[in-house]
Amino acid sequence: MTSTIHAMRSSRPKKARLGMAGYVELLATFRDAPATILQAQERLRWGRDTLHRLVVAFHAKGLIHVCGWYAAAKRRRRVALYAFGPGQDVPPPSESLRILTPTKPSPEVWAFASVIEELAEPCTVVELTEHTGIDWDTAKAVVVALQKHRLARVLTWRPRENSGGIYQAVYALGAGPNAPYPSRKAMRRRTAKAWYERAARKKAAAEITSAICRPANAPNFSEAA
Repeated sequence: MTSTIHAMRSSRPKKARLGMAGYVELLATFRDAPATILQAQERLRWGRDTLHRLVVAFHAKGLIHVCGWYAAAKRRRRVALYAFGPGQDVPPPSESLRILTPTKPSPEVWAFASVIEELAEPCTVVELTEHTGIDWDTAKAVVVALQKHRLARVLTWRPRENSGGIYQAVYALGAGPNAPYPSRKAMRRRTAKAWYERAARKKAAAEITSAICRPANAPNFSEAA
């Protein structure tokens, strides 16, 4: 009896994991293989209503497209088959069928879609926050989840401005190996270069300040020498 109860509980759909990490998992599901909403539910074991809402919103933002129409049996009604990425939707095979559209906007999905759109061009997490308006922790969480599901990778490393030898990752969409972090030798070279550049800027600023503050009739001993 106890084993039967556990089996029934394990067969129930999981509570939908709302948030950016869950959106990435759903996107990876359609990357792995085209699926209908019901097939995606069987893979993820999420609630049907939540999954239906997310799939429709993903399609509206161009994260997935309709690649065909599927019927589980010959006399069953056909339903849309979704695939990863933007693309031309396959039109319904009959007038009685239609492609679903969202009834109301989903701000979270809209924000997630904006991150995916920005990553079409290589960028850092800081640039993601500047261009999309989301906070740093959320942007970082999306990037980490994308890497986990092989939807993004570290393309290269870029030195931060005015930070000595510290580098930041530049991310891009697509599977592949992550670029290795710069070697210590390269970091030391970068640190030394940044130090000399700061010293030169300080010296130039001091000379400008001295020239501005010097009285007009004060002798210039450096020129006299």
